Amino acid sequence: MRALPAPLPPDHPDREVLEDLRHEVHRIEKTLNDLLVYARPKPPHFGPADLREIAAQTLQLARQQIGAKKVDFSIEIPPSLPRFRADSQQLHQVLLNLVLNGIQAIENEGRITVAAKVLDQAAGNRAGHLEISVSDTGPGIPPEHLERIFRPFFTTKRSGTGLGLSLCRRIIGQHGGSLTAKSEIGNGSQFTIRFPLREAVEELDVYVQRESSDH
Repeated sequence: MRALPAPLPPDHPDREVLEDLRHEVHRIEKTLNDLLVYARPKPPHFGPADLREIAAQTLQLARQQIGAKKVDFSIEIPPSLPRFRADSQQLHQVLLNLVLNGIQAIENEGRITVAAKVLDQAAGNRAGHLEISVSDTGPGIPPEHLERIFRPFFTTKRSGTGLGLSLCRRIIGQHGGSLTAKSEIGNGSQFTIRFPLREAVEELDVYVQRESSDH
């Protein structure tokens, strides 16, 4: 796609037209990219994943998208949370999508929280399930929309493709997990990821060494 001209000076008569065109080109590019990813999904490349690091990187990028809104971010992930087997890049993609959705939902000011905890953990080992949640204090999702938000091409956004949440659920499904949502009008929304912690840190180190020796 041909590059657009550089931004015009503020007093240029065609500045507003060019900015509208630039926005539309970006929207089309995103739509095409989402369609390509949805049509040809990449399988996960599993390795050791550090959720605290992934969440920090995600919120660092998200801060650049808040514009004039006043949005506070918080991470509630215990330092003791073990590394786990996952595709870090894909998990980052999912978290970023959920956080950006939260930013778009917040009208003027609010808070977005990324939290995690281990469930069903047996004593003496690291087995169990990892639960990751992304919560926002936006206006909430109407019940009639909540049932449909994971369907491909469903969107209430003027410039949305309706594929973001569907792609997120597919990625988490490829990790053997689930992605669900709950919301209350006036009290915000929460998206919850849950998948099994298949391997302990020590086992992951062995896994990485084995992968390296195979190449």
